[in-house]
Order: sequence, then C-alpha cells, then structure tokens
Amino acid sequence: TIRDMQKQTHENLKEKAQNMLNIISSSPSSSSSSSSTSSSSVLEGNVNKLLEQADAYCKPSVFYSEVTSAERKELFAAIGLSRDGGWYGTGYWFVCPNGHPYVIGDCGGAMEESKCSECGEIIGGESHRLAEGNRRATEFLRDV
Repeated sequence: TIRDMQKQTHENLKEKAQNMLNIISSSPSSSSSSSSTSSSSVLEGNVNKLLEQADAYCKPSVFYSEVTSAERKELFAAIGLSRDGGWYGTGYWFVCPNGHPYVIGDCGGAMEESKCSECGEIIGGESHRLAEGNRRATEFLRDV
C-alpha cells in the first residue's frame, strides 16, 4: 500500500542518515582541526535537519485528512452521483473494511475485486455481492 511504501522510504532515509552521522563522527579529520570539526558539525546539523524533515513528511496527517462536507459535494458534482448513491448517471458509494470510500460504477453491483488505494484491503466483490467487510458508504454520504 501507499502507507507501507511511505514507511519503507522513511526507514531507508533514517538508515542512510544514521550511516552518514556515523561516518562523520568516526572520520579521522573530525578530531584533527577546528575547521574540519566545524565542517563536521555543519554536516551533522544538515543531516539532522533532513531527518526531521523526513519525520515530518512521513506523518500520516500529511497524506490523509478527513474529507470535508464541501469536498464531498464537489466529488458528487464531479462524477455525477446523487446523495442516495444513484445518479442522473451511474454508480454507488461504498467503503472498504477500514472505512475508505470508493465508487462502483454502472449499476453499482460489485462485479470485480480490487485493492483499496489507501490501505490495501479488498474492495468491490463478485456477482453483485460485496467482498467481506465492504458496505454502503452511509457515513460518507451524511453531509451531502
């Protein structure tokens, strides 16, 4: 999932930064002169800043925030779905087992399975039957 890739990237960044800090602190020049010590301190400070930025960037709130009522209304208008799920067009709103919303187009009957782009859970279903844990998106529709 996206979150798993995000965590892996974060761990890789932290590991590389820690390796850089280890190299800086163990380099023979870091103890030989005041100018190289100063350079090492600057490098160490820069690496620590990068680590802080990576930590801030990888917080879940950066990637996901609750969808507002106004945003929901824009979504409905953009894809032509009404509050009750049907349309002057097609499709119905559902949520995966973890509550992430998605749309099944046409008649709204599940005919194939996929994976939720947020968490990787199975979404959709087969033969007009939703996969386990999937359901109509009643709470997603509440403010629209």
